[in-house]
Amino acid sequence: MGIFGSLFGSGKSLHDPVLGQLERRDQYWSGQTAWPGQAEPAALTVLDCSGPPTDAHRATFENLRRDWSALRLDLQGALWGLWDKSISPDFATSIDLWQRLRLQGVNLQADGAVLLIFGFPEETPTDGAFCLTLRGREVVDAEFEA
Repeated sequence: MGIFGSLFGSGKSLHDPVLGQLERRDQYWSGQTAWPGQAEPAALTVLDCSGPPTDAHRATFENLRRDWSALRLDLQGALWGLWDKSISPDFATSIDLWQRLRLQGVNLQADGAVLLIFGFPEETPTDGAFCLTLRGREVVDAEFEA
């Protein structure tokens, strides 16, 4: 891929029936997705994908949307575990933190895991992001590396 392709993406795009409009950027596809309970869309990325997104990517995404409500308490608890309470006294409980955060990004990974990026509405996904990895219905804390 040439220098302009590296900087600006390859220019390839596709409309996936489940994932929506995606644009090819090096080794991944990117787009946006509406998310339940949010006014603003979240970034959607399909990582390590040499071809178009697969049925496995679509199934992972659909399962995540379907199970979102059931995962809420686990996600909320994991986010609270990442929060350093000394940073701000504004949050007395995990529900206080959950109500302020929004889902900023969904990264579908080749191994079926999903990286969820949460942050405050006034921040970009790389500013103070909280990242969790989801494998099936198991929530694991993940460190965000900028």
